[in-house]
Amino acid sequence: NESVVGLACDVAALWVLRAGNTAGVDSAKALVAVVPQLLRRMEADRDNPYLQQHACRFLWALSKVCRSWPMNIQQPALVALTQMAFPLQMSFNPDVRAYS
Repeated sequence: NESVVGLACDVAALWVLRAGNTAGVDSAKALVAVVPQLLRRMEADRDNPYLQQHACRFLWALSKVCRSWPMNIQQPALVALTQMAFPLQMSFNPDVRAYS
């Protein structure tokens, strides 16, 4: 369910940002592994603003806290987010635009 995935992204983003230096970085490193699956879900559900908003927020939180991603995750994430950037920035929902 897209609402459950969006909620999970929202909670995970809050956890990563508020966990503190060591715990936040460790959590972010572990959560980077779910990025490919999340990107596939975002691609499949482009018309779901709730999912897009919270997934982008989660990815933003991960990138803010964990600066080094494995290359096999980093490259597909950059490509996918580049492809999704323009449609997300044109969203009527300002919360979606904020993290795109």
